[in-house]
Amino acid sequence: MASEEMGNAQEETASSPDSVQQALQPVIESINQKLEDATAKLSQDLSSQIDEKVAGLTQPAEDVSALFNDDGKSRSAQHQARRGEDTLSSRPFSIVRLCQAMHPKSPVKHLDAKLEMAIHRQLAEYYAQNGFAQADSSSFLVPFGSQMLPDDIENVSAAGNDRIPKSQFGDIMGMQISKQRLNAISQRAGQGRVGGYQRQALSVFDDTGLGIYTDSDLSGELIELVRAQEVFSRIGAREVTLNPNGTLVFGSQTGAATGYWVGEGGTITTSEPTTGRVAMRAKKCAAMNVIPNELFRFATRDTEAFLRMDLAKVLGLLMDSACLYGVGGTAEPLGITKRTGAAGSVQTKTAGTTATNGDTLEPEDLSGMLAAIEDLNHDIDGRGWAWLMRGKMWHNILNRRSTPYSGGATDGSFLFAVNREDIRSGAPASLYGHPVYKSGQVSNTQVKGSGTDLTDILGGIPDDILIGRVGVLEFTLGVEGTVNSTNLFETDQAALRCIEHADMNMRHENSWCWMTDVDLDLPTGVI
Repeated sequence: MASEEMGNAQEETASSPDSVQQALQPVIESINQKLEDATAKLSQDLSSQIDEKVAGLTQPAEDVSALFNDDGKSRSAQHQARRGEDTLSSRPFSIVRLCQAMHPKSPVKHLDAKLEMAIHRQLAEYYAQNGFAQADSSSFLVPFGSQMLPDDIENVSAAGNDRIPKSQFGDIMGMQISKQRLNAISQRAGQGRVGGYQRQALSVFDDTGLGIYTDSDLSGELIELVRAQEVFSRIGAREVTLNPNGTLVFGSQTGAATGYWVGEGGTITTSEPTTGRVAMRAKKCAAMNVIPNELFRFATRDTEAFLRMDLAKVLGLLMDSACLYGVGGTAEPLGITKRTGAAGSVQTKTAGTTATNGDTLEPEDLSGMLAAIEDLNHDIDGRGWAWLMRGKMWHNILNRRSTPYSGGATDGSFLFAVNREDIRSGAPASLYGHPVYKSGQVSNTQVKGSGTDLTDILGGIPDDILIGRVGVLEFTLGVEGTVNSTNLFETDQAALRCIEHADMNMRHENSWCWMTDVDLDLPTGVI
């Protein structure tokens, strides 16, 4: 409106005598002054707002623990924990960034990894108060999974303004990576083992060691990645969170009361149920990578994905191996196949056709395994059942036929109760109406006589398997010394060590059955 008035006044002035122009001059000057004042005020307001925003981004908040606005709506935990970082956008937790902060020669300071440091301080304070002792004073704690953290994790006082609610840990730990790239990274993560779980050195120039990846759009926590690698998690094993001191005890009923028919005036016989306990105590497992420092200097989000997938694969396979064949004691859990022979323990079944150098699986054997567990009053139909075997064993079962007559071609009927038609349509494998899970963790090196490539078949109620974990992983970065004959200082590399505390136990051992010494190469037919 002011601009229109000034324009109209100028047009009238141009076509008026000098006396009229002089009379309008004060009006023109007044309008110009108002415009200058309004412009100056607007510029000052904008400048103040920009200064306030910049100050908020570069200075720590006075009370970052105030995670709610005046209207009661939650504010971003990442934003609260990250006040003071250089990066302006919100980002998830990064193991690579934590390693950069731990590295004594890294240009990334603790302030640049404030989110990671805040989470570590909160976890370290809580777990120290509840009996968890870190293996190294310079190590850092990382959440294994948000659902595994205790409900009162946000109540620790020493974490101060960096305190984060449990409900927001899941979003913070989310990682972005595309499904296609996730598969590629997972495949590469399984290559190049030197022995055990000591890893080969990675390299930015070797795709089998690291690779250069792009694209990102899928979220996931560490525990979710581990579940994708573990067969026991996938079949439905029950996951529990161990206490910070690494223990968890379940009460269990080992025997029932007995009922009697009593005649009139007869004496009622007393009986009592018997009880026991299922105890879990954390065992320590560890993985270690030797990593060139270039990965920390030039790290991308895909480096993060590679490290997470590699770690998940190692921890997942390690737990599967322990669930199957762990020898027990203080070092590792006691596996299913080591719980046989005693009353109430894992049941065993021998294949129908025995031989000196290995046994042959017959169709009735698998039904016999089901019968053995049902005979112990386990509700297979109600609680579920899962088969576990090697892929080659499954395909031999799937394809095995009878011969129609002596000396005839092996094109008779199929022998095992398999959902062949459904499988052709893409349905999951099923044997005698129960799902089949294939895993290379199942042994193919059992020995009987001269047979050294024999295998196992297992079946049972998945819910009776308990996998317990302490809710944190402990990371330590070493930059000096020698690891696996590699001098870290001379080669400009670092050793990243990860420690997990976990255990496995069974609610009912006799709800599982194990058949061993089975020949992987089933006959093509029977006469």
